[in-house]
Amino acid sequence: MSISEFLFDPADLPPAVKYEKLFENLPKLEEHIPKTGRRPTSRNSLLKALIYKSLRRFPFLSDLTFELNNNPSVSQALGFNPLAPAPSVERFSSFLHDTKNHELKALHQQLVRALIEAGVISGKSIAIDFPALLLFH
Repeated sequence: MSISEFLFDPADLPPAVKYEKLFENLPKLEEHIPKTGRRPTSRNSLLKALIYKSLRRFPFLSDLTFELNNNPSVSQALGFNPLAPAPSVERFSSFLHDTKNHELKALHQQLVRALIEAGVISGKSIAIDFPALLLFH
């Protein structure tokens, strides 16, 4: 029997718990909540859903919306109301269009700093991959 640094195998976790744990340390985007009108969809939930889309390798936003509508436990883990319809393709598209690149870069830098402080990566070597994604080793 091999000794693991984990108390349990992460692969044994239910999907909702896996994604809650994954996003637990994700820095928050600033929410823009207007004083009047309908409450907007959480920008942080939209970001988590788009990360989920990438992790699951869904090619289209419509695939993401379909998944969230048919998997309420994951929808809830990402911060959406599992009893309500998932955000539309247009909502995700609008989020991608309206979110400034510097906001996402700031999140990326915060995550890299946290990984360096935790000793997961050293930050001593950098590899650049198309399209200019920085991977720290």
